[in-house]
Amino acid sequence: MNFKKSKEERFQKIIDSIEDQKYKEWAVRNKGTFICRPKTQKQAYIDAIEEMNANEKTVKMKPFFKGEIYFSDLTPDKSGKIRPVLIFQNDDLNRAVYLNLYHSVIIIPLTSRLLGGDYRVKIEKRDLMTKTSEIVCNAMGLVSADRILFKKGVVTVLTKEELKEVEEKVKKVLGV
Repeated sequence: MNFKKSKEERFQKIIDSIEDQKYKEWAVRNKGTFICRPKTQKQAYIDAIEEMNANEKTVKMKPFFKGEIYFSDLTPDKSGKIRPVLIFQNDDLNRAVYLNLYHSVIIIPLTSRLLGGDYRVKIEKRDLMTKTSEIVCNAMGLVSADRILFKKGVVTVLTKEELKEVEEKVKKVLGV
């Protein structure tokens, strides 16, 4: 069986399991997004899931949403500083990651170096955040889902007002 055909069959199997008709229509409409992912990215994600399942101290990925903050390892060899990141992509793509249709997540990193400015949003220490931090909106990026340490759980969730402020700062970064 060729690689493309196996991806399409796998995609169809996942689509068939989705009961939410509106989401199913969205996923089918965006099929190209899900079956054209790089094989290396897919393999990295599968490896991360297998590692999580093999380790009794970890938990399976749970659904995650825009506005949640998780810990992440953003270094190329996954051995660097663990830092919090804001999940910034829409919840349809987040659900696609959870369903193993998609493997990338748009994130915005946080820092405890409080510098202020037009592109940062200050978040006070709360929940699992040990320090008051800033969301660095001009450092937004796309990472493989295996970089996000979902097993550690949600660090905190932005309020609607905080998320709106982040969206406004991102608009400034993008010049829109």
